[in-house]
Amino acid sequence: MNKQDQLSMSSGWKSFEELKAKYSPAEIKFEKGRRSLGLWLGPLVFIIILLMGTPEGMTVEAKQVIAITAWTVIWWVCEPIPIPATGLIPFILIPAMGIMPANALFSVLGHQNNFLMIGAYIFIGTMITHGFTKRISLWLLSRKFAAKSSTSLLMVFILAVGLLSAFMSNIPCTMLFLVIGSGISQALKIEEDHPYSRALKFGAAYGSQAGGLITPIGSPNVNFLSMGLILSLCEYNIRFADWMLVGVPTGILMFIITVIYFRLIFNIKIENIEAASQYAKAEYEKLGKMTRGEKNSIFLTVLAIVLWLVPSFAAAIFGNDSPITMKLDLVLNGAIVAIAVATIAFLLPVDWKERKFTTNWSQAERSVNWGAIVIVTTGFAIGNAMNSENVKLVLYISKKMSTLVGDSSHLVILLSFIIAGTVISQFISNVPATSILTTVAIPVALGAGMNPVAIAFSLAIACQMSYALPIAAPQMALMYGSGGIKITEFFKVGAILSLISIPIVSVPVYYWANLIFPYFPQ
Repeated sequence: MNKQDQLSMSSGWKSFEELKAKYSPAEIKFEKGRRSLGLWLGPLVFIIILLMGTPEGMTVEAKQVIAITAWTVIWWVCEPIPIPATGLIPFILIPAMGIMPANALFSVLGHQNNFLMIGAYIFIGTMITHGFTKRISLWLLSRKFAAKSSTSLLMVFILAVGLLSAFMSNIPCTMLFLVIGSGISQALKIEEDHPYSRALKFGAAYGSQAGGLITPIGSPNVNFLSMGLILSLCEYNIRFADWMLVGVPTGILMFIITVIYFRLIFNIKIENIEAASQYAKAEYEKLGKMTRGEKNSIFLTVLAIVLWLVPSFAAAIFGNDSPITMKLDLVLNGAIVAIAVATIAFLLPVDWKERKFTTNWSQAERSVNWGAIVIVTTGFAIGNAMNSENVKLVLYISKKMSTLVGDSSHLVILLSFIIAGTVISQFISNVPATSILTTVAIPVALGAGMNPVAIAFSLAIACQMSYALPIAAPQMALMYGSGGIKITEFFKVGAILSLISIPIVSVPVYYWANLIFPYFPQ
Protein backbone atom coordinates (compact mmCIF):
# COMPACT_ATOMS: atom_id res chain seq x y z
CA MET A 1 0.00 0.00 0.00
CA ASN A 2 1.44 3.37 -0.98
CA LYS A 3 1.42 6.59 1.02
CA GLN A 4 -1.53 8.01 -0.90
CA ASP A 5 -3.67 4.92 -0.18
CA GLN A 6 -2.87 5.22 3.50
CA LEU A 7 -3.85 8.87 3.54
CA SER A 8 -7.14 8.20 1.83
CA MET A 9 -8.13 5.89 4.68
CA SER A 10 -7.96 8.68 7.25
CA SER A 11 -10.95 10.62 5.92
CA GLY A 12 -14.60 10.09 6.67
CA TRP A 13 -16.40 8.03 9.34
CA LYS A 14 -14.37 5.27 11.00
CA SER A 15 -15.27 2.21 13.01
CA PHE A 16 -13.54 1.86 16.36
CA GLU A 17 -11.34 -0.86 14.92
CA GLU A 18 -10.10 1.64 12.33
CA LEU A 19 -9.71 4.42 14.89
CA LYS A 20 -7.28 2.38 16.99
CA ALA A 21 -4.58 2.89 14.37
CA LYS A 22 -4.50 6.68 14.84
CA TYR A 23 -6.34 7.56 18.07
CA SER A 24 -5.04 7.40 21.65
CA PRO A 25 -7.01 5.45 24.31
CA ALA A 26 -8.31 8.76 25.67
CA GLU A 27 -9.52 9.83 22.22
CA ILE A 28 -11.17 6.42 21.68
CA LYS A 29 -12.97 6.81 25.01
CA PHE A 30 -14.19 10.27 24.02
CA GLU A 31 -15.42 8.96 20.65
CA LYS A 32 -17.34 6.13 22.31
CA GLY A 33 -18.98 8.56 24.70
CA ARG A 34 -19.88 11.02 21.93
CA ARG A 35 -21.37 8.36 19.69
CA SER A 36 -23.25 6.59 22.50
CA LEU A 37 -24.74 9.88 23.71
CA GLY A 38 -25.89 10.80 20.22
CA LEU A 39 -27.32 7.35 19.53
CA TRP A 40 -29.93 7.76 22.28
CA LEU A 41 -30.23 11.56 22.34
CA GLY A 42 -31.35 11.85 18.70
CA PRO A 43 -34.54 9.76 18.92
CA LEU A 44 -35.22 11.04 22.47
CA VAL A 45 -35.24 14.69 21.32
CA PHE A 46 -37.36 13.64 18.33
CA ILE A 47 -40.01 12.14 20.64
CA ILE A 48 -39.91 15.07 23.09
CA ILE A 49 -40.53 17.61 20.29
CA LEU A 50 -43.43 15.54 18.95
CA LEU A 51 -45.03 15.38 22.43
CA MET A 52 -44.70 19.14 22.98
CA GLY A 53 -47.56 21.45 22.19
CA THR A 54 -47.66 23.07 18.77
CA PRO A 55 -46.86 26.81 18.96
CA GLU A 56 -49.56 29.18 17.76
CA GLY A 57 -49.34 29.80 14.04
CA MET A 58 -47.22 26.70 13.41
CA THR A 59 -48.65 23.68 11.63
CA VAL A 60 -48.37 20.21 13.16
CA GLU A 61 -46.40 19.14 10.10
CA ALA A 62 -43.92 21.96 10.73
CA LYS A 63 -43.32 20.70 14.26
CA GLN A 64 -42.78 17.21 12.85
CA VAL A 65 -40.20 18.54 10.38
CA ILE A 66 -38.39 20.27 13.26
CA ALA A 67 -38.35 16.98 15.20
CA ILE A 68 -36.94 15.07 12.22
CA THR A 69 -34.34 17.77 11.59
CA ALA A 70 -33.28 17.75 15.26
CA TRP A 71 -32.73 13.97 15.20
CA THR A 72 -30.75 14.27 11.97
CA VAL A 73 -28.60 17.13 13.29
CA ILE A 74 -27.80 15.34 16.57
CA TRP A 75 -26.67 12.24 14.70
CA TRP A 76 -24.67 14.39 12.28
CA VAL A 77 -22.87 15.95 15.26
CA CYS A 78 -22.34 12.78 17.29
CA GLU A 79 -21.90 10.33 14.38
CA PRO A 80 -23.28 7.11 15.92
CA ILE A 81 -23.59 5.97 12.30
CA PRO A 82 -21.87 7.39 9.17
CA ILE A 83 -23.02 10.91 8.25
CA PRO A 84 -24.42 9.88 4.81
CA ALA A 85 -26.42 7.10 6.50
CA THR A 86 -27.88 9.65 8.93
CA GLY A 87 -28.90 11.69 5.89
CA LEU A 88 -31.36 8.93 4.99
CA ILE A 89 -33.47 9.47 8.13
CA PRO A 90 -35.60 12.32 6.65
CA PHE A 91 -36.31 10.15 3.60
CA ILE A 92 -37.80 7.54 5.94
CA LEU A 93 -39.70 9.73 8.38
CA ILE A 94 -41.06 12.56 6.21
CA PRO A 95 -43.19 10.33 3.94
CA ALA A 96 -43.93 7.79 6.73
CA MET A 97 -45.41 10.58 8.89
CA GLY A 98 -47.49 11.89 5.99
CA ILE A 99 -45.68 15.23 5.81
CA MET A 100 -45.01 14.87 2.10
CA PRO A 101 -45.91 12.13 -0.40
CA ALA A 102 -43.03 9.75 -1.05
CA ASN A 103 -42.91 10.50 -4.78
CA ALA A 104 -42.71 14.25 -4.12
CA LEU A 105 -39.95 13.85 -1.52
CA PHE A 106 -37.85 11.36 -3.46
CA SER A 107 -38.00 13.59 -6.51
CA VAL A 108 -35.17 15.62 -4.91
CA LEU A 109 -32.86 12.74 -5.84
CA GLY A 110 -33.28 14.04 -9.37
CA HIS A 111 -32.33 17.60 -8.40
CA GLN A 112 -30.25 19.11 -11.20
CA ASN A 113 -27.38 19.88 -8.83
CA ASN A 114 -27.02 16.18 -8.00
CA PHE A 115 -26.47 15.38 -11.66
CA LEU A 116 -24.16 18.38 -11.96
CA MET A 117 -22.05 16.93 -9.13
CA ILE A 118 -22.04 13.42 -10.60
CA GLY A 119 -20.93 14.69 -14.00
CA ALA A 120 -18.28 16.98 -12.53
CA TYR A 121 -16.88 14.24 -10.31
CA ILE A 122 -16.52 11.95 -13.34
CA PHE A 123 -14.68 14.26 -15.75
CA ILE A 124 -12.59 15.96 -13.06
CA GLY A 125 -11.65 12.51 -11.80
CA THR A 126 -9.95 11.87 -15.15
CA MET A 127 -7.34 14.54 -14.31
CA ILE A 128 -6.42 12.58 -11.20
CA THR A 129 -6.58 9.16 -12.86
CA HIS A 130 -4.26 10.19 -15.69
CA GLY A 131 -1.89 12.17 -13.46
CA PHE A 132 -2.31 15.70 -14.79
CA THR A 133 -2.89 17.14 -11.31
CA LYS A 134 0.42 15.74 -10.11
CA ARG A 135 2.19 17.03 -13.22
CA ILE A 136 0.98 20.62 -12.90
CA SER A 137 1.72 20.77 -9.16
CA LEU A 138 5.28 19.48 -9.59
CA TRP A 139 5.80 21.88 -12.50
CA LEU A 140 4.85 24.85 -10.33
CA LEU A 141 7.11 23.76 -7.48
CA SER A 142 10.08 23.21 -9.80
CA ARG A 143 10.05 26.80 -11.10
CA LYS A 144 12.93 29.11 -10.17
CA PHE A 145 10.67 31.58 -8.37
CA ALA A 146 9.69 28.80 -5.95
CA ALA A 147 13.32 28.24 -4.91
CA LYS A 148 14.12 31.87 -4.04
CA SER A 149 13.37 31.43 -0.34
CA SER A 150 11.53 29.18 2.11
CA THR A 151 8.67 31.70 2.12
CA SER A 152 8.38 31.71 -1.68
CA LEU A 153 8.37 27.89 -1.76
CA LEU A 154 5.59 27.73 0.83
CA MET A 155 3.65 30.44 -1.00
CA VAL A 156 3.94 28.61 -4.34
CA PHE A 157 3.02 25.34 -2.61
CA ILE A 158 -0.20 26.82 -1.16
CA LEU A 159 -0.92 28.64 -4.44
CA ALA A 160 -0.56 25.36 -6.35
CA VAL A 161 -2.95 23.67 -3.92
CA GLY A 162 -5.47 26.50 -4.28
CA LEU A 163 -5.33 26.62 -8.08
CA LEU A 164 -5.87 22.88 -8.42
CA SER A 165 -8.52 22.83 -5.72
CA ALA A 166 -10.51 25.43 -7.65
CA PHE A 167 -11.15 22.80 -10.30
CA MET A 168 -11.11 19.53 -8.39
CA SER A 169 -12.52 18.24 -5.13
CA ASN A 170 -10.70 19.23 -1.94
CA ILE A 171 -10.12 15.66 -0.76
CA PRO A 172 -7.95 14.30 -3.63
CA CYS A 173 -6.21 17.68 -3.88
CA THR A 174 -5.23 17.57 -0.21
CA MET A 175 -4.12 13.95 -0.51
CA LEU A 176 -1.94 14.77 -3.50
CA PHE A 177 -0.18 17.68 -1.81
CA LEU A 178 0.33 15.84 1.45
CA VAL A 179 2.29 13.28 -0.56
CA ILE A 180 4.21 16.02 -2.44
CA GLY A 181 4.83 17.91 0.81
CA SER A 182 6.23 14.75 2.37
CA GLY A 183 8.60 14.41 -0.59
CA ILE A 184 9.72 18.03 -0.19
CA SER A 185 10.43 17.44 3.51
CA GLN A 186 12.52 14.40 2.63
CA ALA A 187 14.45 16.43 0.04
CA LEU A 188 15.10 19.11 2.66
CA LYS A 189 16.16 16.38 5.13
CA ILE A 190 13.76 17.53 7.83
CA GLU A 191 11.51 15.40 10.05
CA GLU A 192 7.71 15.41 9.81
CA ASP A 193 7.41 17.32 13.09
CA HIS A 194 9.74 20.11 11.85
CA PRO A 195 7.94 23.50 11.69
CA TYR A 196 8.38 23.66 7.92
CA SER A 197 7.01 20.13 7.44
CA ARG A 198 4.02 21.01 9.58
CA ALA A 199 3.51 24.24 7.61
CA LEU A 200 3.40 22.19 4.39
CA LYS A 201 0.81 19.84 5.92
CA PHE A 202 -1.35 22.75 7.08
CA GLY A 203 -0.85 24.38 3.67
CA ALA A 204 -2.14 21.29 1.85
CA ALA A 205 -5.42 21.37 3.78
CA TYR A 206 -5.88 25.13 4.13
CA GLY A 207 -4.88 25.82 0.51
CA SER A 208 -7.46 23.36 -0.78
CA GLN A 209 -10.08 24.98 1.46
CA ALA A 210 -9.28 28.41 0.00
CA GLY A 211 -9.22 27.14 -3.58
CA GLY A 212 -12.53 25.40 -3.07
CA LEU A 213 -14.21 28.80 -2.66
CA ILE A 214 -13.23 30.00 -6.13
CA THR A 215 -15.53 27.92 -8.37
CA PRO A 216 -18.62 25.78 -7.73
CA ILE A 217 -16.66 22.63 -8.62
CA GLY A 218 -13.83 23.51 -6.23
CA SER A 219 -15.85 22.45 -3.19
CA PRO A 220 -18.82 20.91 -4.98
CA ASN A 221 -20.58 19.49 -1.92
CA VAL A 222 -21.05 22.85 -0.18
CA ASN A 223 -21.11 25.16 -3.19
CA PHE A 224 -23.65 23.21 -5.23
CA LEU A 225 -25.78 22.66 -2.12
CA SER A 226 -25.83 26.41 -1.50
CA MET A 227 -26.69 27.12 -5.15
CA GLY A 228 -29.46 24.54 -5.01
CA LEU A 229 -30.97 25.96 -1.83
CA ILE A 230 -30.86 29.48 -3.27
CA LEU A 231 -32.69 28.18 -6.35
CA SER A 232 -35.24 26.20 -4.30
CA LEU A 233 -35.96 28.76 -1.57
CA CYS A 234 -35.37 32.06 -3.39
CA GLU A 235 -36.08 31.01 -7.00
CA TYR A 236 -32.81 32.73 -7.91
CA ASN A 237 -30.53 30.98 -10.39
CA ILE A 238 -26.79 31.26 -9.65
CA ARG A 239 -24.70 30.41 -12.71
CA PHE A 240 -21.12 29.12 -12.73
CA ALA A 241 -19.57 32.51 -13.49
CA ASP A 242 -21.94 34.18 -11.01
CA TRP A 243 -20.42 32.13 -8.23
CA MET A 244 -16.92 33.07 -9.38
CA LEU A 245 -17.73 36.78 -9.10
CA VAL A 246 -17.83 36.17 -5.35
CA GLY A 247 -15.59 33.12 -5.15
CA VAL A 248 -12.50 34.47 -6.95
CA PRO A 249 -11.90 37.54 -4.72
CA THR A 250 -12.82 35.48 -1.64
CA GLY A 251 -10.37 32.70 -2.54
CA ILE A 252 -7.58 35.20 -3.31
CA LEU A 253 -8.19 37.00 0.00
CA MET A 254 -8.14 33.69 1.89
CA PHE A 255 -4.88 32.72 0.16
CA ILE A 256 -3.21 36.00 1.17
CA ILE A 257 -4.42 35.67 4.77
CA THR A 258 -3.18 32.06 4.98
CA VAL A 259 0.32 32.90 3.69
CA ILE A 260 0.70 35.89 6.03
CA TYR A 261 -0.66 33.85 8.92
CA PHE A 262 1.76 30.98 8.29
CA ARG A 263 4.64 33.45 8.01
CA LEU A 264 3.81 34.72 11.49
CA ILE A 265 3.20 31.45 13.35
CA PHE A 266 5.69 29.02 11.78
CA ASN A 267 9.48 29.14 11.78
CA ILE A 268 9.84 28.56 8.05
CA LYS A 269 13.48 29.50 7.52
CA ILE A 270 15.25 26.70 5.62
CA GLU A 271 18.82 26.97 4.37
CA ASN A 272 18.93 24.33 1.59
CA ILE A 273 15.69 25.38 -0.04
CA GLU A 274 17.05 24.59 -3.51
CA ALA A 275 16.80 20.88 -2.62
CA ALA A 276 13.01 21.10 -2.64
CA SER A 277 12.97 22.62 -6.11
CA GLN A 278 15.41 19.96 -7.32
CA TYR A 279 13.17 17.24 -5.88
CA ALA A 280 10.12 18.66 -7.66
CA LYS A 281 12.05 18.98 -10.91
CA ALA A 282 13.33 15.39 -10.69
CA GLU A 283 9.85 14.04 -9.96
CA TYR A 284 8.41 16.13 -12.79
CA GLU A 285 10.96 14.79 -15.28
CA LYS A 286 10.11 11.22 -14.25
CA LEU A 287 6.60 11.78 -15.58
CA GLY A 288 7.91 12.14 -19.12
CA LYS A 289 5.79 13.59 -21.89
CA MET A 290 2.17 14.40 -21.34
CA THR A 291 -0.01 11.37 -22.09
CA ARG A 292 -3.08 11.26 -24.28
CA GLY A 293 -5.17 10.67 -21.17
CA GLU A 294 -3.85 13.85 -19.56
CA LYS A 295 -4.56 15.87 -22.71
CA ASN A 296 -8.07 14.45 -22.88
CA SER A 297 -8.74 15.29 -19.22
CA ILE A 298 -7.60 18.89 -19.76
CA PHE A 299 -9.81 19.19 -22.84
CA LEU A 300 -12.86 17.88 -20.96
CA THR A 301 -12.41 20.22 -18.01
CA VAL A 302 -11.80 23.28 -20.20
CA LEU A 303 -14.80 22.35 -22.37
CA ALA A 304 -17.08 22.14 -19.34
CA ILE A 305 -15.88 25.44 -17.88
CA VAL A 306 -16.27 27.28 -21.20
CA LEU A 307 -19.79 25.96 -21.69
CA TRP A 308 -20.69 26.87 -18.10
CA LEU A 309 -19.44 30.42 -18.64
CA VAL A 310 -21.31 31.06 -21.91
CA PRO A 311 -24.75 31.83 -20.32
CA SER A 312 -23.13 34.29 -17.89
CA PHE A 313 -21.40 36.14 -20.72
CA ALA A 314 -24.66 36.18 -22.67
CA ALA A 315 -26.46 37.66 -19.65
CA ALA A 316 -23.77 40.36 -19.34
CA ILE A 317 -24.08 41.27 -23.03
CA PHE A 318 -27.77 40.80 -23.78
CA GLY A 319 -29.35 40.95 -20.32
CA ASN A 320 -30.87 38.26 -18.08
CA ASP A 321 -34.30 38.43 -19.71
CA SER A 322 -33.19 38.32 -23.35
CA PRO A 323 -34.37 35.33 -25.45
CA ILE A 324 -30.73 34.42 -26.21
CA THR A 325 -29.78 34.26 -22.51
CA MET A 326 -32.88 32.28 -21.58
CA LYS A 327 -32.26 29.80 -24.41
CA LEU A 328 -28.61 29.35 -23.38
CA ASP A 329 -29.66 28.88 -19.75
CA LEU A 330 -31.93 26.10 -20.96
CA VAL A 331 -29.50 24.40 -23.36
CA LEU A 332 -26.31 24.95 -21.35
CA ASN A 333 -27.84 24.26 -17.96
CA GLY A 334 -25.05 23.38 -15.50
CA ALA A 335 -26.24 19.81 -15.00
CA ILE A 336 -26.69 19.19 -18.74
CA VAL A 337 -23.15 20.40 -19.45
CA ALA A 338 -21.68 18.29 -16.62
CA ILE A 339 -23.29 15.00 -17.66
CA ALA A 340 -22.68 15.71 -21.36
CA VAL A 341 -18.95 16.24 -20.76
CA ALA A 342 -18.87 13.20 -18.46
CA THR A 343 -20.43 11.13 -21.26
CA ILE A 344 -17.81 12.39 -23.71
CA ALA A 345 -15.16 11.06 -21.29
CA PHE A 346 -16.47 7.54 -21.96
CA LEU A 347 -16.18 8.14 -25.72
CA LEU A 348 -12.90 10.05 -26.03
CA PRO A 349 -10.22 7.45 -26.83
CA VAL A 350 -6.83 7.13 -25.20
CA ASP A 351 -5.93 4.12 -27.36
CA TRP A 352 -8.47 3.36 -30.09
CA LYS A 353 -6.87 0.05 -31.13
CA GLU A 354 -7.19 -1.24 -27.57
CA ARG A 355 -10.60 0.46 -27.21
CA LYS A 356 -9.28 2.27 -24.15
CA PHE A 357 -11.08 5.51 -23.33
CA THR A 358 -10.47 8.48 -21.05
CA THR A 359 -12.54 6.83 -18.31
CA ASN A 360 -14.55 3.70 -17.70
CA TRP A 361 -17.38 2.95 -15.33
CA SER A 362 -15.15 1.44 -12.63
CA GLN A 363 -13.05 4.61 -12.56
CA ALA A 364 -16.19 6.78 -12.63
CA GLU A 365 -17.65 4.96 -9.63
CA ARG A 366 -14.46 5.59 -7.66
CA SER A 367 -14.45 9.26 -8.66
CA VAL A 368 -17.99 10.06 -7.52
CA ASN A 369 -18.42 10.81 -3.81
CA TRP A 370 -21.80 9.15 -3.40
CA GLY A 371 -21.92 9.83 0.33
CA ALA A 372 -21.58 13.56 -0.28
CA ILE A 373 -24.40 13.42 -2.82
CA VAL A 374 -26.66 11.74 -0.25
CA ILE A 375 -25.90 14.48 2.30
CA VAL A 376 -26.50 17.25 -0.22
CA THR A 377 -29.78 15.60 -1.26
CA THR A 378 -30.81 15.45 2.39
CA GLY A 379 -30.39 19.22 2.53
CA PHE A 380 -32.68 19.63 -0.48
CA ALA A 381 -35.24 17.25 1.06
CA ILE A 382 -35.37 19.08 4.40
CA GLY A 383 -35.52 22.44 2.62
CA ASN A 384 -38.38 21.31 0.38
CA ALA A 385 -40.25 19.85 3.36
CA MET A 386 -39.90 23.10 5.31
CA ASN A 387 -41.17 25.09 2.35
CA SER A 388 -44.01 22.77 1.29
CA GLU A 389 -47.58 24.06 1.16
CA ASN A 390 -48.89 22.11 4.18
CA VAL A 391 -45.80 22.72 6.34
CA LYS A 392 -45.00 26.41 5.73
CA LEU A 393 -42.14 26.34 8.25
CA VAL A 394 -40.06 28.79 6.22
CA LEU A 395 -42.95 31.27 6.25
CA TYR A 396 -43.47 30.73 10.00
CA ILE A 397 -39.79 31.30 10.80
CA SER A 398 -39.72 34.38 8.57
CA LYS A 399 -42.68 35.96 10.36
CA LYS A 400 -41.44 35.10 13.84
CA MET A 401 -37.91 36.31 13.18
CA SER A 402 -39.12 39.58 11.65
CA THR A 403 -40.85 40.21 14.99
CA LEU A 404 -37.95 39.01 17.14
CA VAL A 405 -35.20 40.90 15.36
CA GLY A 406 -37.23 44.09 15.55
CA ASP A 407 -34.80 46.96 15.31
CA SER A 408 -31.73 44.72 15.33
CA SER A 409 -29.24 45.85 12.76
CA HIS A 410 -28.58 43.74 9.69
CA LEU A 411 -24.95 43.44 10.79
CA VAL A 412 -25.97 41.81 14.10
CA ILE A 413 -28.18 39.29 12.28
CA LEU A 414 -25.46 38.62 9.73
CA LEU A 415 -22.78 38.13 12.39
CA SER A 416 -25.06 35.79 14.34
CA PHE A 417 -25.41 33.44 11.39
CA ILE A 418 -21.78 33.69 10.28
CA ILE A 419 -20.47 32.97 13.78
CA ALA A 420 -22.95 30.10 14.08
CA GLY A 421 -21.80 28.71 10.72
CA THR A 422 -18.11 29.04 11.57
CA VAL A 423 -18.52 27.42 15.00
CA ILE A 424 -20.95 24.63 14.07
CA SER A 425 -18.87 23.58 11.06
CA GLN A 426 -15.95 22.86 13.40
CA PHE A 427 -17.95 20.02 14.96
CA ILE A 428 -19.96 18.62 12.05
CA SER A 429 -19.33 18.35 8.33
CA ASN A 430 -19.70 21.68 6.55
CA VAL A 431 -22.30 20.15 4.22
CA PRO A 432 -24.99 19.51 6.87
CA ALA A 433 -23.99 22.73 8.63
CA THR A 434 -24.64 24.68 5.42
CA SER A 435 -27.90 22.83 4.87
CA ILE A 436 -29.26 23.47 8.36
CA LEU A 437 -28.28 27.12 8.66
CA THR A 438 -29.19 28.18 5.11
CA THR A 439 -32.74 26.81 5.40
CA VAL A 440 -33.15 28.96 8.53
CA ALA A 441 -31.18 32.03 7.41
CA ILE A 442 -33.08 32.60 4.17
CA PRO A 443 -36.51 33.07 5.83
CA VAL A 444 -34.90 35.13 8.60
CA ALA A 445 -33.27 37.38 6.00
CA LEU A 446 -36.61 37.83 4.25
CA GLY A 447 -38.28 38.70 7.55
CA ALA A 448 -35.56 41.24 8.38
CA GLY A 449 -35.54 42.84 4.94
CA MET A 450 -32.09 41.47 4.08
CA ASN A 451 -30.88 39.92 0.85
CA PRO A 452 -31.39 36.13 1.28
CA VAL A 453 -29.13 35.29 -1.67
CA ALA A 454 -26.26 37.26 -0.15
CA ILE A 455 -26.70 35.74 3.30
CA ALA A 456 -26.74 32.24 1.75
CA PHE A 457 -23.43 33.05 0.03
CA SER A 458 -21.95 34.28 3.33
CA LEU A 459 -23.02 31.10 5.10
CA ALA A 460 -21.55 28.90 2.37
CA ILE A 461 -18.22 30.68 2.89
CA ALA A 462 -18.48 30.75 6.71
CA CYS A 463 -19.20 27.01 6.87
CA GLN A 464 -15.98 26.41 4.93
CA MET A 465 -13.91 28.30 7.51
CA SER A 466 -13.72 25.02 9.46
CA TYR A 467 -10.08 24.67 10.47
CA ALA A 468 -10.09 23.90 14.20
CA LEU A 469 -10.79 20.15 14.44
CA PRO A 470 -10.06 17.05 12.32
CA ILE A 471 -13.78 16.23 12.17
CA ALA A 472 -14.58 19.60 10.60
CA ALA A 473 -13.83 18.54 7.01
CA PRO A 474 -12.29 15.50 5.27
CA GLN A 475 -9.19 17.48 4.25
CA MET A 476 -8.61 18.37 7.91
CA ALA A 477 -8.89 14.69 8.87
CA LEU A 478 -6.42 13.85 6.10
CA MET A 479 -3.94 16.43 7.34
CA TYR A 480 -4.18 15.32 10.99
CA GLY A 481 -4.04 11.64 10.00
CA SER A 482 -0.80 12.16 8.08
CA GLY A 483 1.05 12.54 11.42
CA GLY A 484 3.45 15.03 12.95
CA ILE A 485 0.79 17.42 14.28
CA LYS A 486 -0.46 17.44 17.87
CA ILE A 487 -4.18 17.96 18.37
CA THR A 488 -3.48 20.99 20.61
CA GLU A 489 -1.51 22.69 17.83
CA PHE A 490 -4.13 21.65 15.29
CA PHE A 491 -6.86 23.35 17.34
CA LYS A 492 -4.84 26.46 18.15
CA VAL A 493 -3.71 27.14 14.57
CA GLY A 494 -7.13 26.39 13.10
CA ALA A 495 -9.26 28.19 15.68
CA ILE A 496 -7.33 31.44 15.30
CA LEU A 497 -7.63 31.33 11.49
CA SER A 498 -11.36 30.57 11.75
CA LEU A 499 -11.85 33.59 14.03
CA ILE A 500 -9.79 35.83 11.74
CA SER A 501 -11.90 34.77 8.76
CA ILE A 502 -15.17 36.03 10.27
CA PRO A 503 -14.55 39.80 9.99
CA ILE A 504 -12.04 39.68 7.12
CA VAL A 505 -13.70 37.15 4.82
CA SER A 506 -17.26 36.08 5.65
CA VAL A 507 -18.78 39.48 6.51
CA PRO A 508 -17.46 41.31 3.41
CA VAL A 509 -18.85 38.46 1.26
CA TYR A 510 -22.40 39.46 2.22
CA TYR A 511 -21.99 43.09 1.19
CA TRP A 512 -20.18 42.15 -2.02
CA ALA A 513 -22.82 39.54 -2.93
CA ASN A 514 -25.54 42.04 -2.07
CA LEU A 515 -24.17 44.38 -4.76
CA ILE A 516 -23.80 41.65 -7.39
CA PHE A 517 -27.06 39.80 -6.71
CA PRO A 518 -29.77 42.31 -5.81
CA TYR A 519 -32.84 40.40 -4.63
CA PHE A 520 -36.37 41.72 -4.85
CA PRO A 521 -38.91 39.24 -3.41
CA GLN A 522 -42.14 38.84 -5.33
